[in-house]
Amino acid sequence: MGNFRYIELSQEEDEQLRAIEQSPHMNKKVRLRSQMIRLSNQRWKMSRIAGYVGCHVRTVGAALNAWVSRKFEGLADRPQKGNRRKLQQRPCSLCGISWRKTAVGMRGS
Repeated sequence: MGNFRYIELSQEEDEQLRAIEQSPHMNKKVRLRSQMIRLSNQRWKMSRIAGYVGCHVRTVGAALNAWVSRKFEGLADRPQKGNRRKLQQRPCSLCGISWRKTAVGMRGS
């Protein structure tokens, strides 16, 4: 795949993507992907899009591929593989505060 992949959008798709891109209530990644697709429609090269939005060219390519295969559903993240992390309540032996074991570390509750 070259660095010059372009997406063709209808006027209606472009307007919907613009609304998503400008919506403060949408997920940041979804807004960013919609911006990438709209820039590709304006004939920007993938390397230029990547530089503009601050990501890798492969990320732009993945967003464009997701649009081609799944349209608007491709804007959202897919579910991650594997089991979800389980939280465990553990009281502190010194102060009695209940702590949760999380992916980041220990947090008080």
